[in-house]
Amino acid sequence: MDLKKLELLAEKVSEPLKNETGKIHAVSHFDADGICAGSIAYQALKALGKDFDIEFIKQLEEDELKRISLVEADLFLFTDLGSGQLDNIQRYLPGKTIVIADHHEPQGEEWDKLYHLNCHLAGIDGKDEVSGAGVTYILMKHLTKEICPYVYLTLVGAAGDVQKNNGEFKSVNNELLSEAVSLDAITIKKGLRLFGRSTRPIHMALRYSNEIDLPFSDDESKCIAFLSNLGIPIMKNNNDWVTLADLTDEQEKKLATAIILNSGITSNCNNIVGNVFIIPTKHELREFATMLNSCGRMGSSMEGLKLCLGMIDSIDHIQKKYKRKIATYLGFVKNKPEMLRTTENASYLVAGDAIEDNFIGTIISILANSYIDSKICFGLANSVNGIKVSGRADKSLEGKVNLKEIVSNAVEVTGGEGGGHSLASGAKLPPGVADAFIAEIEKQLSEIGPF
Repeated sequence: MDLKKLELLAEKVSEPLKNETGKIHAVSHFDADGICAGSIAYQALKALGKDFDIEFIKQLEEDELKRISLVEADLFLFTDLGSGQLDNIQRYLPGKTIVIADHHEPQGEEWDKLYHLNCHLAGIDGKDEVSGAGVTYILMKHLTKEICPYVYLTLVGAAGDVQKNNGEFKSVNNELLSEAVSLDAITIKKGLRLFGRSTRPIHMALRYSNEIDLPFSDDESKCIAFLSNLGIPIMKNNNDWVTLADLTDEQEKKLATAIILNSGITSNCNNIVGNVFIIPTKHELREFATMLNSCGRMGSSMEGLKLCLGMIDSIDHIQKKYKRKIATYLGFVKNKPEMLRTTENASYLVAGDAIEDNFIGTIISILANSYIDSKICFGLANSVNGIKVSGRADKSLEGKVNLKEIVSNAVEVTGGEGGGHSLASGAKLPPGVADAFIAEIEKQLSEIGPF
């Protein structure tokens, strides 16, 4: 890790933002990391009194760049995207001042008037060492210290991009965590690492947890009985559901012990108990990231930004709609098994029009964790002018498989655009090439697999 090199680069890249007196147009990715990055940029530019606006997009594809090129602005700022589209940015925004803060692997040539902050340029891996929000924070901190209370958003972004390993951060993320703790922007406590600490009723957190394997975890009534036998209530006096965050330390310890005993685990080998990171909104990092992802997938990224910056307190209405869509799409997959093709190398969810392209990445991630045995999974869904692809590889394949390279090679054959990280990659393909794309992926995987 060369954080000093990244900081020196950030100082240089911050200059055009400091000096710009005209209009700034900011563009960020629409997922949790992108919303956090955009929120950090928004807060910094607002603190400096800059004339700016911001938008969130799915991907920085050619069609999007054509549209963005029509925006009247003197400086274009890209956060959590841009590094993989350098050539197209130069092509569609010639003569404009471009600032990029990203953690995806750079692709293309640099040019005058491009100010590019990317962790890979400092020898730091953007896959698991720093998020797009983290890179953006490092840049914006050179503009104003007023964003420091929002340093926790860098870890929300990292959690959204699955950059925690066994509940721990490393490298730059760990440095940012130390800063957040020192500023009381994150509280670390030992506790049960169940998802939905403050957003799920405790019996539902048990039922749907991927972290534990209770013999009755698929039965809601048995989860309720389990808690009742421990003397742990599931309802508050106001008839609201009890969440894990509502438990006393003693209740949580009692529950953790009972979970370990009933799971047949003789130690904490599965990290059932570990560090829990609580942000100022009282949410745990992962659940807050999931909330932001729901905003992005539902076309409400600006609501996510408002949530990050304390302009609103709740997005319950968005989450409810999001959860209903997820349940519907998972139902489609289970009721139409022909949508899922499995080979000795990978599984391919060919959804067509059955799943919105906004959701294909989320659905394939859920299936990879709970339904599909393959260590490599791809989801393909029709979009307005082509096919959206999301690929995922299991962490055990780190160093053995590079999905970014595999997808990029396949795209050279089928046409389209591809990018991402070694274990999580995506692409936008022309219509009608799904089978050709899968064949090309299979060809490459067969040379290095099976897995």
